[in-house]
This record gives sequence, structure tokens and C-alpha cells, in this order.
Amino acid sequence: MLGEDHRSTEKNIQSIQAEMKKTKPDRSVIADKMKRTVAHRQSMALERPTADVIEAFPSLRMSLFVSTKISSGSKLCFSPAQ
Repeated sequence: MLGEDHRSTEKNIQSIQAEMKKTKPDRSVIADKMKRTVAHRQSMALERPTADVIEAFPSLRMSLFVSTKISSGSKLCFSPAQ
């Protein structure tokens, strides 16, 4: 997302992690932070083990945030399901 730098990306990741620790995470907050970190998450998915990506983005365990569509080249899209 435009305007996102390393510092803001890290803050968004921390916000996702904190939200996921709540008994009832606010899905709208998580969705916003997931949109803001999509580029970082995609590069992580290419460079790091899946376990590292899920550890950084625990919301990927929620079916709402995992797209089941796999585009050509087996590229996974981590975005809110439509």
C-alpha cells in the first residue's frame, strides 16, 4: 500500500499480532492491517518458510484471510476472501 514504510509495516504487524491475542479479535482492524501489509507478506512468502509467515501473521489461520484461489505459477494470495 502506498505510504507504507518499514516502520509502519512493523507497527501494522504488531497490531495484527496483538489483535489476534484478544478473545474476540476485531476482524475489521485485522483486515485493514492485512491490506496494508500485503506486499511485505508476499515477499516473505517467497523468501521464508510458511511457518515464519504464519508466525508473523497469525490471522492467516483464520479462513476469512486465506484466499483459496491459486493463480498461475502456484502463487498464493493472502487477502480477505471474497
